[in-house]
This record gives sequence, C-alpha cells and structure tokens, in this order.
Amino acid sequence: MKLILSVCHDNNYKIRRDGVIFLKEYFKLNKAEVVKGSRLQNVYLNELIDFINDEDSHIRIDAIEAFAEILDHLDEETV
Repeated sequence: MKLILSVCHDNNYKIRRDGVIFLKEYFKLNKAEVVKGSRLQNVYLNELIDFINDEDSHIRIDAIEAFAEILDHLDEETV
C-alpha cells in the first residue's frame, strides 16, 4: 500500500500515469472486492480525487475511467 501511495504522489508524469492505470485495471478485475473493502473509502477514493485533479489531462481521463468502474457501487453521499 505504501508503494501505491508513493506512486500516486510522484513528480514524474509516467509514474503517476502508471499508478492511475494500475488502479483502473485493479478496479476492473477486482470490483466486487474493492467496493466491499474499507480501503475504498479510506485510501482509493482519496487517491482517485488527487488523480482527477492532476495537472495532466491524460491522468485525469484515466482517473475518471477508474472512478466510472466503481461509481455504480457507491452511495449518493459518497459521490
């Protein structure tokens, strides 16, 4: 988990892009586990919000796609 968090906040564009792509693919493959776990609220959503606010448009687009993977499983208040 520490590695993922450090990737998400790295100054290098390519590393951040790899991080957001990883989250997107992880959500696709493990959607059921992700939405049931406590890490979604405590870790993943905060990181996705950071990626959505990234300076690079490609990272923002990937973050929105990752968010779309789990959007149906979030309650209205969280969204």
